[in-house]
Amino acid sequence: MSGMTDAVAYLLDVAAETGLTAHDLDELVCDAKSAEAAAVNNDGMHAQLTYLAAGGDAGVIAAQLRNLAREAGR
Repeated sequence: MSGMTDAVAYLLDVAAETGLTAHDLDELVCDAKSAEAAAVNNDGMHAQLTYLAAGGDAGVIAAQLRNLAREAGR
């Protein structure tokens, strides 16, 4: 087993032992993603575009960038 698999198995055990549901974890996940987004944003445009490109289609993202610029009057 990998370290990540071991960690997930352990956390699943803790969640089961405490009676938590997926819904109970929603805020923790949101907090984690918010912290990730803040770190990416603080690292500047290159980091932001790298992050966006890793999760989506470059053509779609380019259209979103153009729309954003247009809305900002640029």
